[in-house]
Amino acid sequence: MNPRREGTFGKDDVRGLAAPESANNATAAGAFVPMLTLGAPGSGTTAIMMGALMLYNIQPGLMLHVEPPEIVGGVIAALFVASVFAIYLMLAVGIAGWLLRKAGFDMAPIILGFVLGKVMEVNLRNAQAISGGDIAILFERKISLVLWALAIAVAVLPMLLGWRAKRRRALAASESAAQ
Repeated sequence: MNPRREGTFGKDDVRGLAAPESANNATAAGAFVPMLTLGAPGSGTTAIMMGALMLYNIQPGLMLHVEPPEIVGGVIAALFVASVFAIYLMLAVGIAGWLLRKAGFDMAPIILGFVLGKVMEVNLRNAQAISGGDIAILFERKISLVLWALAIAVAVLPMLLGWRAKRRRALAASESAAQ
């Protein structure tokens, strides 16, 4: 470790994030090895995948390389394509983030939107399925009306307060210029 940078963990030092994430990503592909060769799952994800293969009458293990060898080649090709796609995706999202930051956008709400957007979309789709496609279900109960009012207040109030402060500054500037 560099003595000049010692004690920087927890203070935006990228090494604190890069080390555990690289270890986490390295285990994902490595967990396939015992599943494909020995028929023993290497992680929880590969246990689920092993169960899915068994549902299709494909037995993971030694015979997997002999009977349907296309599956092993397909898994290896899929892992390769996924890793290359991840690099391009990382590059695209990094460029988009850099452009948004240069344009003055705050990154926290954008990341929050990415994380919570899917959850909201799934739940909206569930609500529409329950109501038979009627959007009025979102406004029928008191709690939903309170939540709508809070959401609108959170969205509109900062704009109104900013507009009011701007108006006061302009009024104060015109009064000081008049004197």
